[in-house]
Amino acid sequence: MFVFGNINHLNHTTLSIYIKNSGVKKITLHEFRHSHASLLIHLGLDFKDVAERLGDTIEMVQSTYYHMFPEKKSNTVNALNKLHENSL
Repeated sequence: MFVFGNINHLNHTTLSIYIKNSGVKKITLHEFRHSHASLLIHLGLDFKDVAERLGDTIEMVQSTYYHMFPEKKSNTVNALNKLHENSL
């Protein structure tokens, strides 16, 4: 499993050791995948980049995660309103 930047491979055993040593709640690799994808989207990465990293389609990522980020809709509306205001 590649976690950060595809620099170093992190295997399941190593990840389990890190989780145990940190004292955080143990989650499955599937839950970790969801957390990772959500974090990337929250940080502003494009759905295309997240989909490529996960090995999913853009449509799959959008249908799975878009509802978690309602501010993306308001960002779109705000950007269009700002464009309109600047054109007046």
